[in-house]
Amino acid sequence: MARDVDALPDAALRSDARIRGGAPGPVGQRVAGPERGGKRQGWVVRSLRALAAMVAVLLVLALLGGFALYQRLQQGPLSLQPVASWVEGPVEQRLGRPVEIEGLTLARGPADSGGWVLSASPVLIGGDAPARAERLSLHFALPFALVDADLRVIDTNAPTLLAAWPPGLLPEVRDVLRDIIRAGKIRTGTLNYRFVESGPPDLRLQVDAEQVAAQLPNGLPVVTAPKANIRIEDGTLRITGPSATGADLTAEQVEVTIDHITDPLPSHLRFSGHAHGSAHALYRLLAGPPLRIIPGDLVGADGLRGRIDGQVRLGIPLVDQISPDAVDLEVDARFREVSAVLHLPITLPLTATTGSFSAHNGAIVTRGEARLYDNPLSFELHDRWRGPQEERRLALKGPVGREFLDRFGIAMPNMLHGTALVAGRLRQDRHSVWHADIDADLTELGIREETIGLYKPVGQGGRLTLIAWFDGAANWAIEQFALDAGVQRAKGSLATAEGGRLLHLDELVLPGTSLAADLLLAADGGMSGRVAGERLRLPKGSAGAAGAPASESGSSAPLPLKLEIAIDQVELEDGSLTKLAGHVQRGAEGFEDVRLDFDLGGPGSLAITPATMAGRHRLELQAADAGRLLAGLGISDAISGGSLKIAADLSRQVPDLQASGRVDLGPTTISVGGQDPMPFHKIVLPFQIDGPKLRIDGARMTGGPVGIRVSGSLDRQTRALDMSGEVTPLYPLNRFIGQIPIIGTILGGTRGLGAINADFTLTGTLDDPQARLAASSVLVPGVVRDLLRSIRPR
Repeated sequence: MARDVDALPDAALRSDARIRGGAPGPVGQRVAGPERGGKRQGWVVRSLRALAAMVAVLLVLALLGGFALYQRLQQGPLSLQPVASWVEGPVEQRLGRPVEIEGLTLARGPADSGGWVLSASPVLIGGDAPARAERLSLHFALPFALVDADLRVIDTNAPTLLAAWPPGLLPEVRDVLRDIIRAGKIRTGTLNYRFVESGPPDLRLQVDAEQVAAQLPNGLPVVTAPKANIRIEDGTLRITGPSATGADLTAEQVEVTIDHITDPLPSHLRFSGHAHGSAHALYRLLAGPPLRIIPGDLVGADGLRGRIDGQVRLGIPLVDQISPDAVDLEVDARFREVSAVLHLPITLPLTATTGSFSAHNGAIVTRGEARLYDNPLSFELHDRWRGPQEERRLALKGPVGREFLDRFGIAMPNMLHGTALVAGRLRQDRHSVWHADIDADLTELGIREETIGLYKPVGQGGRLTLIAWFDGAANWAIEQFALDAGVQRAKGSLATAEGGRLLHLDELVLPGTSLAADLLLAADGGMSGRVAGERLRLPKGSAGAAGAPASESGSSAPLPLKLEIAIDQVELEDGSLTKLAGHVQRGAEGFEDVRLDFDLGGPGSLAITPATMAGRHRLELQAADAGRLLAGLGISDAISGGSLKIAADLSRQVPDLQASGRVDLGPTTISVGGQDPMPFHKIVLPFQIDGPKLRIDGARMTGGPVGIRVSGSLDRQTRALDMSGEVTPLYPLNRFIGQIPIIGTILGGTRGLGAINADFTLTGTLDDPQARLAASSVLVPGVVRDLLRSIRPR
């Protein structure tokens, strides 16, 4: 049965509405009810209204409290000691040390700046290195901007105090101080900080400390000082003290400054003081990082041993990489008893060195007196690390003798004795090439060379100057040299050339010699070029040395030689020849190509032709005056006049000469053993040379009052003679009779020069020949003598 909806109670409608989610309405329709989102929105609104009410209450309370606090501060400082423990906890946690804050108060700021001031007195930080702040005062502008800070400390460990530095108070300054101050005890100290709105903050620090250890920035050494005053004013950190020690150096009246620590501008460190101590410590400071203003390899591995004393001022920028140009250094110092091995263009092991060291405006000057291998030496070294880098300069002066040169592996020629006072000035250009100016006083140097007649006694003035450059041991040149020693003079240059050195002689003046030359001195000892001049004096014995066998001359491999020669006059041992011109070429196997023309009482020439297919050279010598040539070459003075012609085949020149040929000598006279000269119209001498042995076979001397036939040998080393032959007296008559058929053969034999011949022997040496004549052989017919020789030949 149907029920009227209107008759249902309200509770049923509410229940039905909850079930169906709608309000009652007409039949078949649903009436919308309130949404869930609407309920949430109402809750948020109610919460915000409650929060606003709370904030309003708090603001009112704050205003009331602030007003009450203002009213209270008007009466005087307010003690906050009951809440000091709230502050101590976070500080202890950050430092890891116990902290005790006493006398914590809050007061009004100054009338002109307002704000409020929080202060404590004292503040104690415990632990192994305690710190004590007698007063700490912080002035804040409203609400919490720090305006001023004031700190006073006594008997405080410096690193501990720096560790407690508030992080928000100039952290850059805190970091600089913590990096530098590694140890120390502050006896008294004050810090004042004031905020400046239009510029960097005003920070003032004044500390008197003891037993300070400071690590200078950029790799500079740690410095310790028994007492130090540390200040910060106008953005500059300044550390001063009566003395400080670091890196084996002690400095007095020390001052270290670092500028721009409170602003962003680049900072510079400056140091000044009177330093004394290890000389090697100062060298390490200047040569090592971060300065590097002098070469690190200047001093040997053993370093510098000795002491130095002087004023030092140093300035560098605080950057990661310091260039030498940025280093500002001033030094005025003296050193004494310093020993070191200096690696300059030459290695100098110096001992007992005393002198001075200065550095100004980018230039270093070192002057001193030292001992070099027990020889006195004065030196002066100039160097630069800033500004124009044209050169490094070194000046040396001292005596140089045989023992001194032996130390450098230089053999002093035997013809020299005594010492030369040498002054050398060396400079290194921007390309690391050294240039040398050498000036040697030769007064105390004696020269004696008898071969070429060079002689200068000790005490006679003389001078050697040269200008040279070198870039390593293999690359060097003497641009100009000049020697003046009495009548001896030389002037020229020695330069690098392809294959060796090019020697240019403007002049070479010796006793009897005046030449000029352009010679290439090869690396293998050979020589090529041109020699020309007015006069040349051949050394004594040079002809004998040139003709001596290898075992006597001491050289089995002659040095290469290729010369063009043009000399007006050549002085021989006895006499001279003129107009010497031509060329000489010598190789490892001996002379290869020679052509020399000369005048010696008439035209003459010497030629050695290039080798044939058989490997032989042809030698030809012609001279208009044989006597003058042989005497001039020191071979023999027994021959006078006569034309000379020598023709020989040279099958070998080195190591021992092998040759065969013939000597033809025109009309001449021969004197032997002080006897009267004996004329000869013709001399023919066939010869063979095999090393030291000269063999003569059937030499003939004819055309004079006697005729001579000789055979035998000559030892060229010992000059020993072993010869025999026949002498034909009254040679013209004997020769006429000997030419008569049958009779001449019976009387003179087949080998005789005439009908009557006498046998002789020749022994001894060329210097002391011993001749023995067998007079009885005149009575023996020539046929019989020939028969006897065939049975028992000599």
